[in-house]
This record gives sequence, C-alpha cells and structure tokens, in this order.
Amino acid sequence: MKKFFYSLICVGALSQALFSANFAHVDYDYSNLKYDGVKIRANSFGLGIDTFKLSDSDSSIVFKGDYKYSKVKNKDNGDKAKVNDFNAMLGYSFYLPNSVANSSVNFLAGFGYFNLKDDDNSEGSFSAKVGVNNMNVFNNNVYLSLGAFATHYFDYDFDTRTKYEANLGLGYIFDGGVYAGAKLGYEKGILGKGSVTGVVLGYSF
Repeated sequence: MKKFFYSLICVGALSQALFSANFAHVDYDYSNLKYDGVKIRANSFGLGIDTFKLSDSDSSIVFKGDYKYSKVKNKDNGDKAKVNDFNAMLGYSFYLPNSVANSSVNFLAGFGYFNLKDDDNSEGSFSAKVGVNNMNVFNNNVYLSLGAFATHYFDYDFDTRTKYEANLGLGYIFDGGVYAGAKLGYEKGILGKGSVTGVVLGYSF
C-alpha cells in the first residue's frame, strides 16, 4: 500500500509537469450486483487521478490512474471476499470550447491488475482497458463527468473475462480547487451486473 501511495504521488507530480487540469480524488462506492441470480454487495474505497484538456494551453496527452479496494459479500450464503483493482491509462484529449462550460473528451487505453481473495483461494489477472471519458466544468463551478470503459482479463480461470462499465458524476468545485460530488454507474463483469453509487472528494490543480 505504501508503494502505491508513493507511485500515486509520483504520477501526480508527473501529470502536473506534463499535463494540465488534474483531478486527484478519493472515492467510496457501493455496488448492488447480481451474479447468476445471487445477490452480491460490495463496499469499495478508491484513489485516483485524471487529467483533461480544459483549455487551449493544456496538453492533449492525458492520463488516468486508479486503485480500488473492495469488500465483497454474497448476501445469500454470507461468503466474503476482498478485491484489489489497479489501472493505468494514457490517451488523447479533445478540447470542446463553448460558452457554457470548459469541456473535453478523452480517449484512453492502458493496463491493469485485478485480484480477488477469499478464505480458500486467491485469483489474479492482468488486464487491458479501453474507454472514453468526458469532463464539463460549468461557469458556476458545477462539474458533470461521463465515462464508459471495457476491461479484458487475460486469465482464463475467470468465468467472465470482459467487464463493461459506465458512470455519470455531478459535483461542485470550491474556491481553492477542492471538489465534492456524487456518481451513479452500471457495471457488468466478474462480480456480477448491476448499479454502482458513490461519493467523491478531491482536489483539482
């Protein structure tokens, strides 16, 4: 965990030096899923950083990195598991100037690692991830974000080797760069399919 925090700080410094419009954040998510009719619940805590081209002077090369730790529970039989999920992506951003908001669309691709551990087993897989995300910062400091991603796992032991996810975020950026918001999403993957709701607290710089 210490190595991850150090890596995240290094990535943040690199993104500040090379990119622009950085959004570093901590997240809490609650997943309400079903897998073959079985109810799955997950509480997740995450760290991440996203960069966007929100002005002409910002770099078009963007980065997205995130780590998520989840506690998963099978509501039918009480089985529990822990999940560690890390992803790092690079991409190209298009600035979309308009009179209402500073907006950009990012096209991203990268790699990650996923590990699921219960009392008896531990399964892990490297993965490839592609997707698109959009950030809109309105004149009154309200922001709206959208994202859609697909992740393919290389390990054949997983029953489902591709995960699909989409999300929408809405929040407010306070003076000084601190921001807070809520998000709503949907995912279909290794843990099942269903809704994901969450809150985010971050700092933009």
